[in-house]
Amino acid sequence: MQREVVNPYIKPLLILVGLLVLAYFVQYAVKEPRDFVVYHYGARGVFDGTRPVYGEASGVGAPMIYRYPPLFLLVFSPLALPPLQWAAVIWVIFKLTLLVMLTRSLYSRLEGTGKVQEWLVPLLLAGPYVVQEFRSGNAQFFIFVLVAMALIHLETRPGAAAFALALGISLKVWPLFFVPYLAARRQWRTVTWVLLLTVCLTMVPVIYFGFSEHIELLGQWFEQEISPQFADSQTWFAISNPPPNQSLRGVLMRYLTVIDYSKLSDSNYQLVQVASLNPNLIRTLCLVLVAAGYGGLLLLARARAASPGWMEHGVIFCALVLFETSSHFSRTVLVWPAMLAGLIASRGTSVPRWIRALIYTALAVSILQPFVPGASSQRLMQVLGLDFLVTCLLTITVVWASLTSILQKTQNSDELSPQLDAESKQGYREGRSA
Repeated sequence: MQREVVNPYIKPLLILVGLLVLAYFVQYAVKEPRDFVVYHYGARGVFDGTRPVYGEASGVGAPMIYRYPPLFLLVFSPLALPPLQWAAVIWVIFKLTLLVMLTRSLYSRLEGTGKVQEWLVPLLLAGPYVVQEFRSGNAQFFIFVLVAMALIHLETRPGAAAFALALGISLKVWPLFFVPYLAARRQWRTVTWVLLLTVCLTMVPVIYFGFSEHIELLGQWFEQEISPQFADSQTWFAISNPPPNQSLRGVLMRYLTVIDYSKLSDSNYQLVQVASLNPNLIRTLCLVLVAAGYGGLLLLARARAASPGWMEHGVIFCALVLFETSSHFSRTVLVWPAMLAGLIASRGTSVPRWIRALIYTALAVSILQPFVPGASSQRLMQVLGLDFLVTCLLTITVVWASLTSILQKTQNSDELSPQLDAESKQGYREGRSA
């Protein structure tokens, strides 16, 4: 049998094309890294004594002010040394490296079959959010990677997983959302270590700032970032700068109360309310819905505690986007549920038509939205909450898959998905042989 000769120039050519595409994307991503500029100038200003850590004079000045805990400054400090553009390039390349590592790590555990839906669905669903986050220069993607890697290695490397989650909490509060979830899954040792490490990491900046100044900085950060999120003003939740808030609270505020957009820098957003209820009533309603939804999620986690939890992890990432007070850059966390949606879509006829319809509806909305012409139309879609709709469709899909354990079966009756451990697989085969 004659062996097929492979052109020796094909591989170098593909590598060259890949490098050119990578270089173009990096150049595109660092063109206007708005949030990265805040980190870079802010950190330099703090370390050379020309800027305060918090307040209107921090960062590059209001409204682009520094918003992270003091620990972030120390972690970011190496990137404050090189010039802005070189630091931004390193920032984006690091993100791309982590994105590749994360997707490979997750797919290796889900053992995908390589069908086109498995990569096309997450690419079209979550890809726009990732590109948007990369272009902004925001740090949210790094926090997501820390949380995702913690969940992936929860069983195999519990110590490293606890440290990763604790570091995420210390840099940005929202990963704390996962601690009760892990407790519901009976990961008590991990939860204990996460809480202890979080306290320790939060106090690390004492080394640089001193104890008294660090405690004062934590108080300033809390007053600037945490307190306003519990305020009564519906404007904070209806529109977060940048675009309108796509969380449950933001959408309900826009639909059920009258929003005064004249107080914002961009007052051209359309009113879409169908009722004019008291904002405090909607605020209470949101709290009730969030409590009920999160309680249901904890019950699901407890009931499925014996499983590896890939689907349940996807559900909690969706819940994070729906329940938080302001969801914008944190929508990069939809990478995980979008990957699960791709796996579900690849199961073909073993998945009900209505579930596949939800996935492809979410795809259609995600694909078409950026191409709608006109700034006015784009603003309308933002206030209508089409990104919120995409998250809801993903949530329903992943919750259904978790409840039905769809990934525990494949189209071939003699194969099992990675949801089952080795012991379960052996028991299954022995049962068939008997």
